[in-house]
Amino acid sequence: MTLNDEEKAQLRTRIKIEGTIDKTVFEEFRKILALEIEKAEEEDKVPPSVSHILEMLLRKGIKTYRTENK
Repeated sequence: MTLNDEEKAQLRTRIKIEGTIDKTVFEEFRKILALEIEKAEEEDKVPPSVSHILEMLLRKGIKTYRTENK
């Protein structure tokens, strides 16, 4: 797969979103991001991106939402 093919594949599976959130939610997000980066550095791993952490939190939130609404 060439780089161009990889970029095209990401366009089919990744969607860029834009929105606004409450300041307290953003501050909590920043704390979680900092903790995850610190954890990765301690484990000598590549630090996660903002997108990675945001997706992780969204997935966990969706899972919790589904569990609570069954």
